[in-house]
Amino acid sequence: MRETAVMSIAETRILIGAMVGEGEFIILGFADTSGSSPDNQKLSKSRAESVQKYLKDQGRTNHKTYAFGLGVSNKLNAAESRKNRAAEIWLAIPGEKP
Repeated sequence: MRETAVMSIAETRILIGAMVGEGEFIILGFADTSGSSPDNQKLSKSRAESVQKYLKDQGRTNHKTYAFGLGVSNKLNAAESRKNRAAEIWLAIPGEKP
């Protein structure tokens, strides 16, 4: 079972700032279905990179971060396209299994 939580940027910064030890952040950017596929791919990548830059600029993480744009190929919410204008932050911890 996948557990998820929705947090604001401020809550995310606090959580990341409190982390110690090893781990890598994977930031996934998404896009809605409006616009062309190439444009949405660029937009989703830009969205992920913006979150990555924000976290680094705030000095909240020294962890490695990776940003990926998923375009419209993977959706957060299939029923409501506009809710796919978002990014997710995943934490990968060495040695942990999903």
